[in-house]
Amino acid sequence: MSCEQLSRILYLTNILKFMEQEIKKELSEMLNEFKKGLVTDAEMKSFVDAAVARAGNAEEIEQLKSAIKEQGIVISRFEKSGGVPKNDFQEQIKAFVESEDNRRTIKSNGKVEIFLKMKADAAPMYTSTTGKIPINVFNTEVVPGIGSAPQEPNAIFPRLFKGMATSEIIRYVNRGTISGGAAFIAEGQVKPLMSWDYTQGMSTAAKVAVKTKISTEMLNDFPYIISEINTLMRDDLMQEVDKQLLIGDGSSYKLKGILTDAGGYIGSDLDGSVERANEADAVRASMLAMRMLNFTPNTLFINPTEKAGIDLTKDASGRYMSDELLKIIAGVSIVETTRIDPGKFLLMDTSKWVVKVLENLRLESGLVNDDFEKNMVTYIAEMRLHSYQNTIDAGSVIYDSFDTVIAALNKTTQAAA
Repeated sequence: MSCEQLSRILYLTNILKFMEQEIKKELSEMLNEFKKGLVTDAEMKSFVDAAVARAGNAEEIEQLKSAIKEQGIVISRFEKSGGVPKNDFQEQIKAFVESEDNRRTIKSNGKVEIFLKMKADAAPMYTSTTGKIPINVFNTEVVPGIGSAPQEPNAIFPRLFKGMATSEIIRYVNRGTISGGAAFIAEGQVKPLMSWDYTQGMSTAAKVAVKTKISTEMLNDFPYIISEINTLMRDDLMQEVDKQLLIGDGSSYKLKGILTDAGGYIGSDLDGSVERANEADAVRASMLAMRMLNFTPNTLFINPTEKAGIDLTKDASGRYMSDELLKIIAGVSIVETTRIDPGKFLLMDTSKWVVKVLENLRLESGLVNDDFEKNMVTYIAEMRLHSYQNTIDAGSVIYDSFDTVIAALNKTTQAAA
């Protein structure tokens, strides 16, 4: 019997086990739901009937069992012979190299080309129409990689990252209100006094982590699965970091998020003076309000819907105005992200928010608890980082709705009309 036949019988056996285990698992889960009162009698009966029909749909299972039985006879003969398959690739290559004629060819030429031909089966051993098991299971091509739904790009972390931290706890000092200050004085006059208060702030590193378990069989069957797992876990972890950098409340072991400290639009000298105010006007007025507090707004986070609205704005003649509107907020980088709700905007001086990484994203694997007995491997990904803002920089973040700011900007007579 060839190695190919061995592979087939093992594959068939795994398929049969999978089908039986899947049905048992689904029945067990449904029974638990039924015991909790979450499933009605009728629903339970319907599910059991369907499961029995699947298990009793013997055409598939009998095909499998028949194929396994036939191959099992060959295996039995093979085991009794006590030999390694005579036709596998290793034996063929060994016989080729040990041939005197071929040795002379290799010695004289220094190299030799070997062409191995593989003859495909005339027909697959097993096919399925239910979708549970792939059709043509032996004449298939496995495409490397694992398909997954697209995710929101990480927009927050890359723009706030300020380097590495060296301690689990970061302490920083805030300067309070200043009284007094420099002044010109006459000769012999007492110099003016300047004084202020200090307050201390502190940031504690927060840990974000995720784990998964993969069977050793899957690792052996799909060599590329390790890199896929690493990519998936890394992406999932960074998605959570980006989300918490916005909405984290900073309590206990969580990150402190931007929106926790963000203030709304506090008003400006433009209020009540703008004709037909729009989204670009709202952003420009917020930039002014921030600039009057001596901050430098440099990044605008908005939902893709709002950006599309700006891009599609037309004047009375039907001409697009996006270029003119974007000139109004020149100097600010626009970042589209679905993490900001439609109708809202987040304007920041990103230099005033600090994100430092204490422990870089780490990927590790090992055996946990009964992993060894179950042929499982546990993979973990984790990262530790700080996120904080000095309290004196609270005015460097504005989070508000476009409608609120537009209403404040519109001329009073226009609003009344």
